[in-house]
Amino acid sequence: MIHFAFTYSTEACKIVKLQVSSVLTRLWIDNNVFNIIAQTSCLCDLEVYVHRPFVKRGGFWGLTNSYQMSEIVENPRIIANPLINFNQFPLKIGIFPRPPTVIETLPKLLTDSPIYKNLSFSKGFAGVDGLVLGTLAECLNFDTTVITSKPNSYGYIYKNGTATGAIADVIDRRMVFSANSRFLLIYNTDQLEFTVPYTAEKMCLAVPKALKVYKWSSMFRCFNKLTWVSIICSFGICTIFWYLLKWQKLVTALATIAQFLLGVPANVRPNVPQMLFLNSCMGFNIVIMGIIQGFLFQSFTTTSFYPDINTIEEMVDSELPLRSSIFYFLRIDNSSLIHKLKSRTMAAPPNVYDLVAFHRNIATTDIKSHVDFMVRSRYLDEDGWPLIHTVDECFETFLIANIVPKGSAFLTVFNNVITKLLEGGLTQKWYEDVINSLILENWINLNRNKSKTHAFSLYDLQVAFYVIIMGCAVAILVFVAEIVHKRRN
Repeated sequence: MIHFAFTYSTEACKIVKLQVSSVLTRLWIDNNVFNIIAQTSCLCDLEVYVHRPFVKRGGFWGLTNSYQMSEIVENPRIIANPLINFNQFPLKIGIFPRPPTVIETLPKLLTDSPIYKNLSFSKGFAGVDGLVLGTLAECLNFDTTVITSKPNSYGYIYKNGTATGAIADVIDRRMVFSANSRFLLIYNTDQLEFTVPYTAEKMCLAVPKALKVYKWSSMFRCFNKLTWVSIICSFGICTIFWYLLKWQKLVTALATIAQFLLGVPANVRPNVPQMLFLNSCMGFNIVIMGIIQGFLFQSFTTTSFYPDINTIEEMVDSELPLRSSIFYFLRIDNSSLIHKLKSRTMAAPPNVYDLVAFHRNIATTDIKSHVDFMVRSRYLDEDGWPLIHTVDECFETFLIANIVPKGSAFLTVFNNVITKLLEGGLTQKWYEDVINSLILENWINLNRNKSKTHAFSLYDLQVAFYVIIMGCAVAILVFVAEIVHKRRN
């Protein structure tokens, strides 16, 4: 609270109220300063003047009241200006569409909910930021005068001090509150302040999703390379062992062991040592073929992907160009990895997610929750698999808050309301309700005309066809080799 003392001559006391009212009104209009006490000298009856900006009279806002010292002594609160009821005073609020935190159309699944039915206080904006604005307007009883701008026009402050977007509007006091939440950072200016943060977000890389594993390669992926080498070596050792037991041709021993390991019936009359050896081969066959069959069944019923990019180092090694403005506000160590990443970073175009998902030739950055929302609501293939992958290793975690002009009279009361919303869990509930509704709406549209059953196609069974083609090719080669061998003999 600021206390001004005005000294007037006896003749000027007649116009003191008009002059004091003009000074207090100008302080409110130019700087939003309203808790000011103006006091005159004893020559003018020692009156105290207080400006009431939220009182409307004759179509104009603002009223200056005068009080005697005796009234103030009896009731000191009479000169206070508590920010409890703004009496529908119009406040200029900046807000622009930015799904999912600010949306202009409420999801169909929430239209009948009594919580989201009345969006008049937020001027029709939904999402967690829109609902926070609506709650502020309802609790403090002010009328929202929306200052709209282009989507995602958060604004920048350049090195020369030039500001753009919502930041410039707040600094120049064209708005008293920017409803779109943003990172709590140092923006190279002392002309704005942040409200209390009500959530935290991770800044991560968004890269193209790894390609699907081809069906024909499923059989070879059931074991790793070392296991395949071990199986082939075991086959060779068994062949040599059978050759020593039977003393037959090496080719015949090779064919016999192949029959046993592949489960093909063979006409063999073994003795006791040979029987024990063949029993071990059959057990080996049961285990290996059971694993292969199970893996083939799993490959028919599930979709496998090649390994995704999950670290910043893997992102650097992939040589994907980065389209993002992350390094404008990211304060991290300039390591060799970050330096390499910076060297191939350019500004992000408006359709950056389309380029990542469909062209698969760039990567971008965004907060993790927004990437997840974009993927689950827009960037899914016809089978419902994501087209974009969020890298597990993120850059940094940021607090999320709103901004107001420096020294704003509304910051304290805005913080009080936002703190209660945060402690009550309402901000998290609003965010999840809107997110889940938008995602479910997209999934319903995606699966509306899909049949519940799916018949196997040639694409699903291509492994079997590749196996039989491979077998035929091997048989033809063996047949040709036999013919050549016979002619030479």
